[in-house]
Amino acid sequence: MLKIQKTDYVNELYHKYPGRQNCQPCYVELDLREGILYTDWNAEIGNAVPMDVYKSFALRWTIPCLTGYAADELLDNIFEWAKNIYDEGININLHGNNILSEDQLSLVAKIEQHIAENWHNYEHYEDDDDDMDDE
Repeated sequence: MLKIQKTDYVNELYHKYPGRQNCQPCYVELDLREGILYTDWNAEIGNAVPMDVYKSFALRWTIPCLTGYAADELLDNIFEWAKNIYDEGININLHGNNILSEDQLSLVAKIEQHIAENWHNYEHYEDDDDDMDDE
């Protein structure tokens, strides 16, 4: 059974390292082994990809830095698609990338499309929201 891990506070996804101009990128992740759908901010500076994502044990979609409320709303809006991806399971191949079915890939595309077309409808922080550093 797929679970949603909701945010704990309103600016949970907002993180800016000292000396950096922009807040860290954020993402939605579907952990296919643990059965958890959640949002988080990327602690890496640059384009590092975690092994779980590289091996398709987890699927990740980039999102803007949303407020906690908006992140939870986004998770609710994509939950059924994510649940169907998770419920179908994955073919675990430890020597290479895990294979998603055509149906799963179609659902991945629906999530990508929803985020691309609707991200501006979710409350989010702009990079110049420096007052967030004090919260």
